[in-house]
Amino acid sequence: MKQLLFAGISLFVTATSIAQTDTTYYTKDWKKCEKAEAEYYRTSVKQGELYLVHDMYMKTNTPQMIAYCSSIDPNLINEGKSIFYFESGEKSSEGNYTNDKKVGIWTTWDEDRKDSLVIDIFIDGTYQNIHVPKSQSFNREMNVKYMSEIMPEYNGGGSERIKFISKNVVCPKVIRDKGISGTSYVTFVVEKDGSISGVKLLRDFVNCPECDQEALRVVKMMPNWIPGLQHGRPVRVQFNMPIKFKAK
Repeated sequence: MKQLLFAGISLFVTATSIAQTDTTYYTKDWKKCEKAEAEYYRTSVKQGELYLVHDMYMKTNTPQMIAYCSSIDPNLINEGKSIFYFESGEKSSEGNYTNDKKVGIWTTWDEDRKDSLVIDIFIDGTYQNIHVPKSQSFNREMNVKYMSEIMPEYNGGGSERIKFISKNVVCPKVIRDKGISGTSYVTFVVEKDGSISGVKLLRDFVNCPECDQEALRVVKMMPNWIPGLQHGRPVRVQFNMPIKFKAK
């Protein structure tokens, strides 16, 4: 446990520099307070144009967040690398910010570390939420990328992709009868020629296997995409897509 915590901290700064900062105390809702009422405390040190911020759990004196920020007062504005922790000391999430917005690939872990990780891919203010069981590799050994310089795109863009799905999805009877709603998550590979392969269920719609099968059917129907590019060359890219079902 201690090795994990110090490994995370050492990504940014040595323990001696942490001690050279002022301390601010916060309630559970992140409102400033006196030390006696605090659930967290914050230390920060200026490093060039950024601040290195450590938010700590009061009870355990372990990190809640270690991050670079462009501003700390009146509001914290994350800029660059950020790591968040459970109170147990295990990492909860890790990724990067640009002007307080998540960018790139964010990874989130279960606290017990036994089940799975989640990758949030943020592109142009939108994101995909991917549940990747540890037991599944999703063709990692076949040189499939999760990100490329230019991501694959449905011909006509996201709006046309949504139109295609809406036009072709047949809402299962169970959705209409029970008036429920939910989402099936599908993963697939956009090949170098834009064709779709390796269509699999990524996260199921609980209690509606018919929805999952319908989502897989529609994704397999999609026409070729515009492939992703890396250094100007087409590459195979893993793409993950939610398909929502809702009673009308």
